[in-house]
Amino acid sequence: MPDEPNWRDSLSDELKDHKGLADIKDVGGLAQSFLDAQSHIGNSIRIPGPEAGEDAWKAFHEKLTTKVPTLIPTPDPDNPDVMNTLFNKMGRPEDATGYDHPEGVDATKMADFAAVAHEIGLTKSQYMSLATGMHEFTVAQQEAASQAFTDGIRALKQEWGIVYEDNVQKVDAVLKGTEAPAQLMELGAEGKLDATTLKWLHNIGEQLGTEGINFNKDEFTTRVTPAEAKARVSEIMGDLKGPYWDAAHPQHKEYVQRVVDLNRAAAAGAV
Repeated sequence: MPDEPNWRDSLSDELKDHKGLADIKDVGGLAQSFLDAQSHIGNSIRIPGPEAGEDAWKAFHEKLTTKVPTLIPTPDPDNPDVMNTLFNKMGRPEDATGYDHPEGVDATKMADFAAVAHEIGLTKSQYMSLATGMHEFTVAQQEAASQAFTDGIRALKQEWGIVYEDNVQKVDAVLKGTEAPAQLMELGAEGKLDATTLKWLHNIGEQLGTEGINFNKDEFTTRVTPAEAKARVSEIMGDLKGPYWDAAHPQHKEYVQRVVDLNRAAAAGAV
């Protein structure tokens, strides 16, 4: 029985021994190999040549990212389309409303910030980290300001002692008498003026008062600051020939009582 013809016999000498055909046993195998190659070529993506324009490269990137969804293109800051694709793949939400906010943060008050964050490409996790840090910093500042306000008022009450409320009323009179700005008036009415501002306004009242401007203040002989009370006690008791030390003096009892009242006023500023 004669040997079956070898399909390679019909090929040129150059092709017969080509290593690319080494694993092909027959014509059917050759046909299948050809079809597989055609399928591969159909699924392949051609890289644009050096003369390709912007549109060709854009089409190439679109086809490449379609075939390989997880592929992130090399960033090009001057190409908005490429950058938007990069931001979206990294986790940027579809629009600014897609960001989540830390607990206790009003999202409506963060709308402008969120819009800027979306424009520059922040991911949801990046936005949350930044918003959380900002919120914690703001809360810490508010707590520090609140503590400073409380400490300042406490120190001022100690300094002013029994006349604290009188001086606050004088401050209110200064605000009204000078037609202070509405915001300052509101803070005064709500008791939100800090110690430094209260002292400043009180000093204004004192200066205006010395020029004869009446702020409808009441005069209290013993309603003075602790420091002033101590000074007055020293003056009274330092006058050895005065009414305090002279039991026969008609004002002796009055001066003794005045020293008692002044000592109370001085003690009002003690901690």
